[in-house]
Amino acid sequence: MVKTGFAANSHYNQDVDSSSVIRTIEAALILPFVLLVGCSHTQPLRQFELARAVQTHASQMEGRKHIPRTQNRHRNDCSGTIHAFFEQLGYRIPLSMNVNRVSGTHHLAKSGPPIKSIRNIHVGDLVYFHQTYDRNKNRRADDPYTHIALIIKISQNGNVSLLHHRSGKIYIDIMNLKRKKTIYAKGQKTINPILRSSSADFDQANLAELVGGFVRPKLETLR
Repeated sequence: MVKTGFAANSHYNQDVDSSSVIRTIEAALILPFVLLVGCSHTQPLRQFELARAVQTHASQMEGRKHIPRTQNRHRNDCSGTIHAFFEQLGYRIPLSMNVNRVSGTHHLAKSGPPIKSIRNIHVGDLVYFHQTYDRNKNRRADDPYTHIALIIKISQNGNVSLLHHRSGKIYIDIMNLKRKKTIYAKGQKTINPILRSSSADFDQANLAELVGGFVRPKLETLR
């Protein structure tokens, strides 16, 4: 059995400091508002406006099989959903569209500057995951960049809401890097839902256990 968590994925998780995750997540909760109050330049305002648009649009996409009516055609998978989502907001991530599922996820994970500390994440950033499935079918935990999601909300209790395509449709799931375990609550969304099912070779693992890192994608305005 392959155990999960930051230790199991240490080869691919060097861009995330797991100790800083616990110490600094609360600082990330107020970052967009600090930027607004402490700076009058255009960039923080644009970040705030983008965050508001992301949150509003995400609520309309949950449960759909794909994001409709985009200028370009995108795959119905995790990376294609990210491209289509931003396109509906009037942006594009300048990457090749002719990539397969795996390389598409890897390209998105490298589409902007990496975020070294979780204190710097905000709505509109991407979170990528490793080892979500045995991509190369060699029964080893050596499959980086296998899934990606969009951060749409950061809550005061440490919950980070994500929009992503999995199991054939678009979900809004909650990840909490302080709590790590999967937490079920009647009538509420599961915290850290299972992302990888158990098999003969791998333990089941949830969102928090498979997170690899964060990136801020470089966006271009659609013309």
